[in-house]
Amino acid sequence: MYTRKLYRPKPAINDINDKASGYLARQISSLNLSDEYGHDFKASEQDPDYAVDSESLPDYMRAIANMPVIDNVMAQVIPSAPRITEHVIYNTLLTIFHRADHRIQITTPYFVPDEALLAALTTAAKRGVEVTLILPKKVDSFFVQHASQASYSILMEAGVKIALFKGGLLHAKTVVIDDDYCLFGTVNMDMRSFYLNMEISLALYTPSIVEQVYSCQQAYLTQCELLQWDEWESRPTYKQLFDSGIRLFSPLL
Repeated sequence: MYTRKLYRPKPAINDINDKASGYLARQISSLNLSDEYGHDFKASEQDPDYAVDSESLPDYMRAIANMPVIDNVMAQVIPSAPRITEHVIYNTLLTIFHRADHRIQITTPYFVPDEALLAALTTAAKRGVEVTLILPKKVDSFFVQHASQASYSILMEAGVKIALFKGGLLHAKTVVIDDDYCLFGTVNMDMRSFYLNMEISLALYTPSIVEQVYSCQQAYLTQCELLQWDEWESRPTYKQLFDSGIRLFSPLL
């Protein structure tokens, strides 16, 4: 786990990463070579501010950084790129939201779902699944911030919990479904990630590592404030209309 200051001195970017070895690492390497083929990529020196000593981290971050290594993980590499016309990650998300039995918990910095994803999440909440979105309170994109906010009322009305992270830009992209499945990778919950960007996700099926990812999410929750329906709906009408207007551009964000 690392914290990086992209804009000095604020906001801090809070993210998590993993280390893979064996066949899984070879799959990821092959995908990277495939994406980079024909391009001139040069290694850059590591930013000295990129990594932070774990002892200097707040308690909730240190708990994430010191998690034990888990061997023999069952995982699957899921790529996404313009040349992959099947849109595997997008369809995977729809499928797992609909199959969830009791829990969906998501962390993402950019949350701009289309109608199908929005319907999948609200339908899950209405049938009794505990759906929690952990999103940054302040996003580094003005348009994404307001496009994201346009869906909050629909989600909360259906019973979805929205927790806003106050410790900087939460950049972790994780999805936990029940106790036996999670997605971990680079994909944001927006159309640009699904259709335009070169992205990669790991589908993890080993309960012990799913529990680790869930523990990371729970650590983030300790630094969040839960959005309240009545307070959100009491916002001035012009703010609600502005969010809705920005959402019209969500396919481009």
